[in-house]
Amino acid sequence: MADIELKVSQKVLAGEKTADSYVVPSGDNALIYYFEGSAPDSPLTVVRLVWDFGGVGEEDLWVLQRQGIMPNREFSTKVIGDGVKKLAVVCDNGCTSDYYFNAFAKVKV
Repeated sequence: MADIELKVSQKVLAGEKTADSYVVPSGDNALIYYFEGSAPDSPLTVVRLVWDFGGVGEEDLWVLQRQGIMPNREFSTKVIGDGVKKLAVVCDNGCTSDYYFNAFAKVKV
């Protein structure tokens, strides 16, 4: 298994989102074992871990508001790749001002 890191640490423009993504190869399991993020203190800003980013079946696996870390208690999230769907960390700025965000995930594929 290979370790994959997804990360975003930058200013996100007002009303925009920024992501780092990875296409999980067909038939491969992707085990997400660490996810953390920080966003400005606003109900309009979130950091998300998304399966099928940009696709028809886009699904939020984890959503963090302000600052947070996925629980460490032997918990993980697993997805199975099809060679097309993307796993992504997404910094989503729904505010009218530019803000700095951070997101980081570790995945075993």
